[in-house]
Order: sequence, then structure tokens, then C-alpha cells
Amino acid sequence: MKRLLKSKMAVSGGIVVVLVLIASLLAPWVAPYSVKDFTRDLLAPPSVTHLFGTDSFGRDALSLVLHSGLETLGISLLTLVISGLIGIVCGIVSGYVGGWTDKTLSMAMQGIMSFPSMMVALLVMGIFGTIGRASLIGAISVTLIPRFSMIMRGATIPARDAEYVTAAQAVGLSRWRILWRHIVPNLVTPMVVVCSTYLPSIILLEASLSFLGFGAPPDAPTWGRIVSEGGKYFRIAPWLVMFPGTVIAVTVIGFNLLGEGIRDAVDPRIRGKLTAKSIR
Repeated sequence: MKRLLKSKMAVSGGIVVVLVLIASLLAPWVAPYSVKDFTRDLLAPPSVTHLFGTDSFGRDALSLVLHSGLETLGISLLTLVISGLIGIVCGIVSGYVGGWTDKTLSMAMQGIMSFPSMMVALLVMGIFGTIGRASLIGAISVTLIPRFSMIMRGATIPARDAEYVTAAQAVGLSRWRILWRHIVPNLVTPMVVVCSTYLPSIILLEASLSFLGFGAPPDAPTWGRIVSEGGKYFRIAPWLVMFPGTVIAVTVIGFNLLGEGIRDAVDPRIRGKLTAKSIR
């Protein structure tokens, strides 16, 4: 914790993340208007009354951004939990068991990773439906599971071949007891690193799909959907794209800085060795 607090990146990112989370959680109380408050000021520019201007329905853009934050972050965090859990389990099993299990899982994961993430997500949503939170979370999770799996597989293999595992085998411990009692606890560091590194990419992919009109229903707007709707009036009301787009950028940068700080603080030895690549 001391090393984390000494990291300027982690502290800076943490401040941004905390502010975004607080603003999103307290949106019903801090937002100047409700998302159901329609006025006659259609596409009004930023002013004292409406700091981010208004949209085509006369709704306050700042209030929309605040209320949409909880939806966007909620979907992103739930996606991280689901894809991370499945991917980490697959990676650990693949690396520890080896043999045909490892080859089959690795080939499947590499096959999915050979395609751009957006293409895979759109394919999944085309099969299971383009509207709905479950479809959006499932589509993003499919693109993330192989990445979690391959990284955790790479971390599991050295742990499997470590001397303490050989010693545990020598005293007669079963394979699964060795896995859960000795190997998994030593994989906590890469788990934390990969999860904190991929969260910004999930937010970006969710915003991209919402921008295309997929995902959460219209009555539950996200930042990406706000940008998409504002893009229709960009020439006459650019603030509808600029402000929510800036919020997305700042949030992603904040989570990136926090993730980098956590990675360096948890284990400096893995700096540059276990950095999850951004989603293509």
C-alpha cells in the first residue's frame, strides 16, 4: 500500500476514478435535472443554466452524462468480473493440466484472438441480439476471456514447475490440492495486474458498441449512446459530442494510470513483462 501511495500515476488515476465513481453514484442528488426533464431549449449551447448545453429533446446534457455514468461503469465492471473469472480459470487449468487440455484451450483462445475484438463482439451480438445489457456484456466478455486466459496460462506454467510444487508432490499431495493451496495464491499478483489493465479497454469497447446503437436499451443511456445521439447534430451542437467524449477519455486515462500504478506497486519485477495489450 505504501508503494502504491508513492506512485504518482496511481494517485493521479485514483483521484480521477474516485471522482467519477462519486459523481456517478450521487447522480440522482447532484445532477441539476432529471433525465425526464424536457425543456423548450432544444440544442441550447452551454450556459449558466445548462453547463453542458441541452440535447435535441431539451434535456440537460450534464445531467445525462452524470446519470449515464453509473450505467456505463456498472456494465464495464460486471463484464470485467464475468470475463475475468472465466478467463482466469481457463488459463490456470490450461497451464496446470497441460497436455491435450492445454492444446485445445490454447487453440480455441488463439482462434478468437486472431480476429479484431470489435468484429467478434459484433458477431456475438448479431447472434444473440443487438439490444440488451446481457447481450452487450456477453459480447464484450467473449473478446476478453481469451486474453485473460492466455496471460494466466503464461503465469501458471512457471509456477507449476517451481520447486515448492515439486516438494508438495514428493510428500503426496494431490494435484488439485497443490493447485488451490500453493499455485493459485501465487497467481494473485498477475490476476490483479491483468484486471486493472483491461478495465479501461472494456469501457472503451462498451462505449464503441453503444455508439453504434448496440447494447443497453434507449431508456438506459450510456456515454457511448449519448455521443452517438449527439453526433447527429455535431455541426450545430458539437458540445453534445465534446463533453461526453471528454468524460470518456478522462475516465479511461484515470483507470489506465491507476492500473499502471497498481501493476508497478504490486510487483515491479513484472513491469513490461505482463502488461495486457489493449483490445484491438
